[in-house]
This record gives sequence, structure tokens and C-alpha cells, in this order.
Amino acid sequence: MAIYLSKLHEKNKSQNSVNLPPMSEQQNQNVFAMDHKKMRWLILVFGLLVYASFSCKKEKDYRDEFTGNFTFTVMEEFWMVGQPTVYDTFTYDGTIRRYAAGDEEIDLCGEDTALIPSRSITIHYMDKIIYNTNDGLIISEVTEDGQLITKGGHHYYHYGEFIGEDSISFAVENLGSLGGGWDYKVLGKKK
Repeated sequence: MAIYLSKLHEKNKSQNSVNLPPMSEQQNQNVFAMDHKKMRWLILVFGLLVYASFSCKKEKDYRDEFTGNFTFTVMEEFWMVGQPTVYDTFTYDGTIRRYAAGDEEIDLCGEDTALIPSRSITIHYMDKIIYNTNDGLIISEVTEDGQLITKGGHHYYHYGEFIGEDSISFAVENLGSLGGGWDYKVLGKKK
């Protein structure tokens, strides 16, 4: 290596107009040693960067274990003052997903808009018009152990929980007004 550097120095000397004194064997070894130290340092830094980029684990969002496609069995109760209560049961293929900005505009509960987005999920459990919109969608905060945080207002109330990672049971109640309304009991099973 020292001979190569010496020849390289001689070649550069002949190509440049600046006359440099020839490098001694000791100087060639010092240049090689300095380059070797720099190379070892660069390899070490590069290796640390590669290690750091691959070893950093992306933190998993706990809500992901509760999301997916679900088949919901919806038990509907419609009541009106002075009229018999009407019951209906139907199934709906819907979804549970992480909350996304803007979901609150289509949430069935428009009264309670306080939520923590990083803890919230959006549940689309039916296609049914109640208040002149598609109201089969609720937003709920969920705990790491699968409890839906109770949410309510004057004409809305929901509560429930996940049963394991693949089932959910919840209720949406008190929809309507003083003279009548709807209550829903919902069971969901992940597909």
C-alpha cells in the first residue's frame, strides 16, 4: 500500500506544476494509518446508523387489534307514547376502524364532541336513516382492555365492550325525543 501511495504521489507530482518533496516511507505509512482510522470511524458510524434504523420498533397502536370487518347483529326497539313498541332484528356487514379526522361530522351523537383521537374508534354498524342522515355510525374511545368509554347527551347514550379481539357488544340508547325513540343492542363478530 505504501508503494502504491508513493507511486500515486509521484504521478501527481508529475501532473501538477507544484513541486512537492517526495514522501518518505514513514510519511506513506502515516497517511495510510490516518486513512485507515477514518475508514474504521466511518464504518462504525454507518453500522450504528443501520443498527439504529432497524432496531427502532414502530409502536403498535393498541386499537388495531379491535379493528376490521364485522358482521353486526342489531336488535332494534322503536317506541312511541300511546303506541305498542316495535322490535326488529337484522344483520349488517360493517367495519370498525381507527378514528379519522372528520368522522365526528357523521357521528350519530352530535351532542358530545369531546374525544381523544388517539384513543377513538369509528364503528359503522348499520345503514339506517334516523335523523335524515346515515346514522349507523358511532365514535367511541376505547381502552387498551377493550372497554368502550360511555358517551352520552340529551338524546343519545352508548356503552359496551369488546369480548376478546374478535367480538363486541354495545348499546346505543335514548335516540329520539320525549314522545318516542329508538334503542339498539348490537353484537358484532369479526370476519
